[in-house]
Amino acid sequence: MAEKNADRELRDAFRKRKAAYDRRARELTQAGNLDQAVVIRRRMEDLASPINEPSKPFNGEFFALNGHRYAIFEEPLTWHFAKSLCEERGGHLAIINSDEELAFIDQICGGNACWLGASDEAKEGKWQWIDGSELKLKGRLIDNEMDAEHWLSRDSKLKMYNDLPSARKPCVCEWDY
Repeated sequence: MAEKNADRELRDAFRKRKAAYDRRARELTQAGNLDQAVVIRRRMEDLASPINEPSKPFNGEFFALNGHRYAIFEEPLTWHFAKSLCEERGGHLAIINSDEELAFIDQICGGNACWLGASDEAKEGKWQWIDGSELKLKGRLIDNEMDAEHWLSRDSKLKMYNDLPSARKPCVCEWDY
């Protein structure tokens, strides 16, 4: 019952967010601000992730490390959708603060590429974790191809980071406790 309510609340929240983005894109277009309207339209596309049917986005298993709790959401989502999903459940996309945490996240992702909580969307080339802290990573690969890649993923099989455009990947959510 609680899971069905959570799914319904999630769908309602995304419908409202999509409607707000649509209104804003219309306003920007009418004002002649086409570049910003395109950005808003791209965010709307991110929100178009399949959410028609209630689904269980992860197996209910949480993992704990150093005062944090983690869960993998295996359904492929865009970065924005994944970020909202984590936040609406009281957490955030995972932030890597140590080599130990990195190895732990790689294990949780199980050989898949997973979204993490970092972006340079606010200012091109200035990578930050979603908590505002500076991104400091070893072995990173951030090529920002055609200025269209703004979201950080971790490929746990190849043991490397990558910035990606609006693709769909599993994500790791993190909760502090």
